[in-house]
Amino acid sequence: MKKIYPILLSGGSGTRLWPSSRKMFPKQFLPFDNNDSLFIKTLKRFETAYFYKATIISNYIHRFLVKDSLEKSKIKVSSILLEPTMKNTSAAVTLSVLHILKKDPNAIILISPSDHLIEEKKFKSFFSKNLNFFEKNFMYVFGIKPTEPNPAYGYIRKGIKIKNNFFKVEKFFEKPKISNAKRFLKTGCFYWNSGIFLFSANTFVSEMKLHSPKTLDTCKQLINESKKQYEFVTFPERKFSTLDNIPIDKDLFEKTKKAVVVPFNFSWSDIGSWESIWRKKKKNNQNVTDGNIITENVTKSFIKTHDNSIAVVIGVNDLIIIKERDALLVAKKDYQENIKDILDNIKEKQKEKFEIGSIVHRPWGSFESIKSGEGFLVKILKINPRSKISLQYHKKRSEHWVVTKGTATITLNKTITKLKENESIFVKLGQKHRIENKTNELLVIVEVQTGKVLDEGDIVRIDDIYGRK
Repeated sequence: MKKIYPILLSGGSGTRLWPSSRKMFPKQFLPFDNNDSLFIKTLKRFETAYFYKATIISNYIHRFLVKDSLEKSKIKVSSILLEPTMKNTSAAVTLSVLHILKKDPNAIILISPSDHLIEEKKFKSFFSKNLNFFEKNFMYVFGIKPTEPNPAYGYIRKGIKIKNNFFKVEKFFEKPKISNAKRFLKTGCFYWNSGIFLFSANTFVSEMKLHSPKTLDTCKQLINESKKQYEFVTFPERKFSTLDNIPIDKDLFEKTKKAVVVPFNFSWSDIGSWESIWRKKKKNNQNVTDGNIITENVTKSFIKTHDNSIAVVIGVNDLIIIKERDALLVAKKDYQENIKDILDNIKEKQKEKFEIGSIVHRPWGSFESIKSGEGFLVKILKINPRSKISLQYHKKRSEHWVVTKGTATITLNKTITKLKENESIFVKLGQKHRIENKTNELLVIVEVQTGKVLDEGDIVRIDDIYGRK
């Protein structure tokens, strides 16, 4: 029986779902329906006898999000590759394929985004029924039958039928005008490009050598210069930066004569906008609400609030209203595609506020900034079981910690102290300190910082088990 090596692409930033999705916490890691993230849902689709353990390629800044997601889900993967900077998919796909080729010269590979929503049972059933129809000399792209003239998707025009309802690709069309999308829909000859591909690794390499030799050669050099850093595989940034910022569709699939489109006849969404989530969720009076929300004379809207904050919405239609602790989005559904353009044009000094958000994830857990003022900052620290922050000190601030849940082991200079719920400790400016959670339960601490400068740049690390400087 054939088996496939799945590769998960997890390097995107998901700005169209701002403010819930940020550069430092992109949409694939957001919980969906208060359940698994899209990242974990994608991995679970490959839990069948037809797939090997997945290879993940992500961005270096997301490495601990990947690690934390895998640990909490208890899903095992083959490898985690890290791009040093954000590039488009050609670099990610080529590096991943070459990485797998080192251990299996006959590998069959499936490329999958990690942020799409697909019916899991039908996905697994499709591969169990069609696995033996795939041939090594073709390169397959999976197409979705369009349900609307959506200009946000790429389109594939099918050519002649070759076998088992598979078609040669006649042409790719990248995000057409709405008038062309309507025309495509009427012909019945087009599919949405899902961004999911299947091919023989050897066929991929031979086609890249023909159509994109520069990308292939640079990626071969990067593989040879790669290093193992803890559970991650890393690549030198200087050489990686010379790669073109281009999707694999344009770099290869639009050029090769071996492309075949395979129809996916089941529910699919790239969750590329708030409206796409609105379409997928259950509705009340055509509204989707998430949070403590009161509505009157509201229709066809998506309203989401942070924690228990109350929202009262009256007399509006077709709105997207998303409230996080530190940001608010209000937009007509017709204008949601403008979100990415607005974020791209934000002034540099404002970017951090838009890209990071109030919750910041770390390898040991997370912290949330909940209140700030002149000379003070209040945070909620959540330290995962069996985790600890770095041994560090600050040059410009002091800290006061109060344990609200769990038991903390505190290092303060050379003294080690245990703190239980409702107990506290003061860390003076310049004192070496560390918080450790030696238990199997979550540790929660309220931290009050005081000083003239209160930012994450004021950390001098002495020892860190995660390799941070």
